Amino acid sequence: MSSAVTSRVVTWCGAVTWCGVVTWCGRWCHECGKTDVCSLRSLDVTWLLRRRRQGSKVCRVKEELNEVVFWKFRMWMILIFILLLIVAVVLISLVLCSLVYRDKDEGFDASAFNVSRLFNGSFRMESPAANQSRALRPRLQEQLEALYKSSPALGRYFSSAEVAPLREDPAVAEFRLKFLMPEAQQAQLRRFTLSREMIYNVLRQFLWEQPGLQVEPSSLRLS
Repeated sequence: MSSAVTSRVVTWCGAVTWCGVVTWCGRWCHECGKTDVCSLRSLDVTWLLRRRRQGSKVCRVKEELNEVVFWKFRMWMILIFILLLIVAVVLISLVLCSLVYRDKDEGFDASAFNVSRLFNGSFRMESPAANQSRALRPRLQEQLEALYKSSPALGRYFSSAEVAPLREDPAVAEFRLKFLMPEAQQAQLRRFTLSREMIYNVLRQFLWEQPGLQVEPSSLRLS
């Protein structure tokens, strides 16, 4: 047994082999005090074996990708074509959906809106100068019209807004809002969408967010 082990160690020390000599050598060198040399050789052989296996896998994958499937088309060409085809199908589907889809809320008939609903309101302003009061009236009217026309819930029902001449002492702006709704839905609209609370809250929030109008939001009245 001793002679067998010794021969294996001598063979390993003479030249690094790819057999199981490393295991025997590692144990023997530990006993003889040559641990560092044996560990280094063992790591070198293990690293070489691992690189050799990894290299063989990469080569195998490259060979499979370069394999001709039919005619002059290789495997990597077919994979890229399939990927591009999937992307094209997804993009075409999105475009078709955007063209075909139609929002039901956008298809309303404005001629059926024949029932009017009016709101009268007022709010107090910081006392404007006499030369600014005339220019302020059309500005307020434009702001009210833009507000309700751009509202997702109220835009289709909004008809017009009128602002009366401003009173100077105190500076109060009086206005009238007109909405149109279909007769068949007027009961539900009066309770919810075109309720006094809805119209009031939309305008009050707008006044709070527009300090440049010089309006006191707490003074807003609507009936």
